Amino acid sequence: QPHSQKRDNMLRIEVLDGSNLPAGDKNGLSDPYVEVVAMASPEVKVATFKTRTIKKTLNPEWNQTFETECKSLYSIDFFIWDWDFGSADDKLGQVSVSAEKDKLSRWPQLLTLKLNYGGSLRVKISLSGEPDWVFSRYNGTLSLTFDRAELTRPAQETYCYAQLVGMNKSTTTHKSSSKTPEWGQTLSFDVRAADNSPTQQLQIDLYEK
Repeated sequence: QPHSQKRDNMLRIEVLDGSNLPAGDKNGLSDPYVEVVAMASPEVKVATFKTRTIKKTLNPEWNQTFETECKSLYSIDFFIWDWDFGSADDKLGQVSVSAEKDKLSRWPQLLTLKLNYGGSLRVKISLSGEPDWVFSRYNGTLSLTFDRAELTRPAQETYCYAQLVGMNKSTTTHKSSSKTPEWGQTLSFDVRAADNSPTQQLQIDLYEK
């Protein structure tokens, strides 16, 4: 059901565009559309969606969004078809996104997926509402880049302390006396073990040694 109202435990899939798809017709072009199948397990289907057909192109732009209630996710399968009048549609390619292998998370992810017959498909996958589900164990890495700070007075040694509350913590290197310390340093947090709490907080503090 496209563009449904915001609710908890909602899976949101945006089918954006395709690039360099195989030609399915004699004119060297295709009439492509995408079939999207969300799976809760290898045997249990969550939902199936289908985009509109874009005529005579190898670089279609769909920009369509689909949402469904989803308490558990195993994979999302994308099938690209060439629409044919009066005969069976031809498959132009397919690709599968694994919730575990691709580390799908509650944060929106823009993915460029390579199709098995050539070409690629761009999609965005995210969650709306405040989900509390098993999805969180497939989270990936959260990266924060600390560039510089502007202080009201010079500090002897300054450093940043970042913590994903209840989990990971990390600090930048110390910088000597300056009103504008520069770190240019990235801190990364493994959030695959994050709990399911939608109130998980990131805390950042600036200290003088």
